[in-house]
Formats: sequence, C-alpha cells, structure tokens
Amino acid sequence: MAPHIQTVNTQCCDNHHYQQPIPRTIPPCTRQHSETPDTPEEETERNPKKRHFDEITDALAGNNKKQKTCSQLDVIRRQSRSLLRFAGFFIDIESIITNGIHLAEDGSQDVELDEEVKDMMPDERDAIVTQYKKIVQLIPSIKEDAQFYREDPDALCDIIRYIQKHAADGRSDDLGTLKPKVLGYLPAKAPSAPPFESLTLSKGERGWAHHQTARLLCPHSLLDEFDIDPNSFISDVENAKIAITADNYPVFLYSDEAQYNPNDIEKNLLRGSYLLAVFRCLFTGPRTATRKTSGPSGGGRPSKAKIYKMTKVTPESIAYAAVLARFSICGQDSWEPQDGMFSLPDFYQAIMDLFDDPTDPWYIDALAWWNKQVFGYDRPSGNTEAQNVIGSSPSSKSHLQQQRAARRAAAAIAPSSPDNIPS
Repeated sequence: MAPHIQTVNTQCCDNHHYQQPIPRTIPPCTRQHSETPDTPEEETERNPKKRHFDEITDALAGNNKKQKTCSQLDVIRRQSRSLLRFAGFFIDIESIITNGIHLAEDGSQDVELDEEVKDMMPDERDAIVTQYKKIVQLIPSIKEDAQFYREDPDALCDIIRYIQKHAADGRSDDLGTLKPKVLGYLPAKAPSAPPFESLTLSKGERGWAHHQTARLLCPHSLLDEFDIDPNSFISDVENAKIAITADNYPVFLYSDEAQYNPNDIEKNLLRGSYLLAVFRCLFTGPRTATRKTSGPSGGGRPSKAKIYKMTKVTPESIAYAAVLARFSICGQDSWEPQDGMFSLPDFYQAIMDLFDDPTDPWYIDALAWWNKQVFGYDRPSGNTEAQNVIGSSPSSKSHLQQQRAARRAAAAIAPSSPDNIPS
C-alpha cells in the first residue's frame, strides 16, 4: 500500500479542480498500515512481555546449564519450591494451570478445556479458578504471560513440567530437613515405650515398629486401648484388624497436656507440641522448633517465612506440616501418598475441612493460637471385613462434624436476649 499523502480539497474553487499534493517534509509512518507482518524478532523487540516469555521458553528448550543461567527461570524455580506449602499439597498442578489459564484469564466460552472440566458445574469451575489464583499469586509470571501460553500449548506443557519438578523438590528438601531432627521433637516418652535411644535415623524402625511413634500415630479415640496393651494393638494394626485411616485424628495432632474429650473432639486439636515443632522447623527454621518463647528467630540464614514474606499461619501451611509430620514418623522409607489404609491426601483434606467456616469460634481460636506460637502475635478403605475392623464405625471426623452441626443449630434457635427483643 502506498504511503498516505495529505491533499487539500479545493471543491470550493471556481474551476472545481484539486491542487497538486503538498510535499511532505516528515517521512510517512508505514508500520501501522504495512501489509507485511512483524517477524518474531521484531515482535519480541517491541513487546517486553514477549521478550520475557521467549527468554523462559528458550531456556526450557535448552540444556540444564542454560536453564540455570536464565534469571527469569530461576525466579520461577524458587517460587515453585513453595507451591505445595502454600497453594495445596496434593493439587493437580497440570490440570489447574492448563484449565485455569483459560477459565480465569479468557472470558470466552469456546476455549480449549479438558472434557472433564467442560462437564463441571459452575461451582466446580470456580474451585479451579480459586486454586489457579493461589498458584499465580506465588508464580505471577504465569498470569503475566497467559496470552502467550494460550497461544503456545507446548510452552505451557514445558513450564508446567518445570513447576511440578521443583514443587516436588521443595517437598523432598523439607522431608530431608525433618528426617534427622524429628526424633528430638517427640513429646515425653510414654510409660510403655522403649528408650528413645532405640530410635534411629532408619525410617524402617519408626512407625508401628516402635511404641513411641506408634502411640503418636494411633487415633486418639483408640489411645486407651493402645495403652492397655501396645504390643497387641500394634499387631492388630499390622494384621489389618484395626483400621488406621485419615478420618481418625492421630494423637500427635492434640495437645500433649490436655485430656481428650470424645464429646468435644475439636478441643485442643491441632495443638500438639510435635506438630508445632515440625511447623516451626519448616517455616521459621530449625533453631525455633523447640524454643519456649514464640516468634521467629533472629540471625542465621533467613527462614522460609522470611523469604516468602509469610506473616501469618494459614490452614494450608498447617495441613502441609501435619502431612510431613505424619510421614516423618511412619515406617515408609520413600515418599508414598498411601501408608496401608492411611491416605495422606485424605489426611490433608481432613485438616483443611476443619477450617470450613471462617466464622466458627474454633477456626478463629485455632489460627490465633498458631500465630501466637509461630509469630508471637494473634491473628485474627481396606480389604478386611468391616465387622472385624475397629475403625469402621463412625470416625472422629464425622463425630466432630456432628458436634459442630449441633452447636450451630442450637445457636440458631437460641432465644434472643432481653436486650434484643423488639419493644
């Protein structure tokens, strides 16, 4: 297309002719009207966001050395290592990012979604968007480069694999940190337990192989039975006569000093000293794990809480610590989400379900207690016959839910105080 040259309309003249074009002194801008599209290099040069995206994708396509020297990718690596701690331990990273990048960033309905997601109800889609927003809060470049990832599915797959790898590395490093330290975090020895010296770094000697760790893994609702005859109880667990499942809250979740009340299951729940020590070790550093005073430690290497600007305890971080605390004293040598009948994903969800109502007094008190302990201030299935399996009866979780429902129902029908009665 020829450059546009300004002319003067002279229809008002007597001869009804046009004058000659007025010569331009400034070269015409041809880019806006050019029929030749920008080359990828030109687009990258003009668009800083595209340049950022290309640096990441080029590094992912290269060797390990190239990946390590890419500063943009290194930021994502460090951010990914925190993903399971703050966004959710067992989230499906691939599904959430792949679908969330369309649901949250693209308002159109005819986007490419997984068939399973297309069939979801609106509230289920909303749950994906919520999880996606948690991820991009930790890894903002996904949101910033969303347009380019939608246009380049291969690049999206590459960055998801990279995030998954380093998220798993973060979990592995946390477990490696805990493995030699948790023996020093165990509460006072139970009368029936062998001396602590018999516990070693070998995972195979933990779990149900040692009375002390077995007692911590025991559901609190069955602790009296355990203490009567630990050897018999452990034998029944190992022979699947007693079901140890995620719905029955283990002893280590409860305060060591308070009496367990089966009629008020949530009382002193998530206040165990071992769980608190594990949490502190992970988030505020090993030096703070068993300190008598609350609050982060000064000096030394910066803690994860400081690195990630964590200023309050969240349900996700408590559940993350609980899962790692449980795995660290079980008898499994390598990471597995299933330990016999006990499912770690179900256990994580059972912890999260405790925080289902932000207005519930227990929710508010629990987080206030945790923030006080950590930061120093308050803020707001088996193959056994069911008849022969102890634990197949209603679980601690179901009893707790019934107790909460009864309390809320009673509060709803309670008569108004005289001050609130209309005159």
